[in-house]
Amino acid sequence: MAEAARSHHTCTTCKQRSKTMLLLPCSHLATCEQCVADLSSCPICSRTVSCVIRTFIV
Repeated sequence: MAEAARSHHTCTTCKQRSKTMLLLPCSHLATCEQCVADLSSCPICSRTVSCVIRTFIV
């Protein structure tokens, strides 16, 4: 996988695991399952997170 594509799918918090968690209400796919547990706001836009949905990218 090209470096740009890899960084696009990498967790914005730990920068190691794949993004799998969709944050609502902002709808950013931003973090991995491990990092989302410590978040109260989106690391991309800083909106308060009210709900999280696990996603599967195939």
